[in-house]
Amino acid sequence: MGRATALELARLGAAVSLVGRRDTLLADLAAEIEAAGGTSLVVPADITDPRAAPHLVKAAGKDPRRGADLVHIGSLAGRNAFGMSAVYCATKFGVGAFTGALRQELASQHVRVSVVEPGCVETELRFPNPTVVQEQPDACLGDIERLRSQDIADAVGYVVSRPRHVAVGELLIRPTEQVPPTRRPGRTRPRVRESAGTGRGPA
Repeated sequence: MGRATALELARLGAAVSLVGRRDTLLADLAAEIEAAGGTSLVVPADITDPRAAPHLVKAAGKDPRRGADLVHIGSLAGRNAFGMSAVYCATKFGVGAFTGALRQELASQHVRVSVVEPGCVETELRFPNPTVVQEQPDACLGDIERLRSQDIADAVGYVVSRPRHVAVGELLIRPTEQVPPTRRPGRTRPRVRESAGTGRGPA
């Protein structure tokens, strides 16, 4: 999703800083952006450095729009918890809370803080997981058409290209056919068998 977003922002005319741990992938992406006429800067780094926020505030003062954007990528799992994904869901709920709090802290300094929350996206990130975790979405969702990285990039491009007075706080995106398993068409609720002679509870 990061790669697709960088390409989309470069297409919109932004000078893009490419930050990540895998140098080779960053260099390849920079070459692709520059071949298309864009501008990029490769910064091999760990993005958890807490010193990033002051740079955003400084950028807001220099931008012709007098604003800057910080867009977090959350997840539908930050709104609905799923079994076998407790830690993942906890982190994504945290992303939503962090975004909301940071938005309040930085709004007066013209930094818009947003979160894009995708449903099921077809990316490479699910493959390093244990087999049981990989199989869970397939069991719940079946063969529906999943979101692509470009769909998320389009959403980020929409968020950051709004007029200065418009802040998109949250943007939830699902595949058209993705619904909770108990609500999928054709599914029925399981029947509870009553205990013989009492009619009061499950057998």
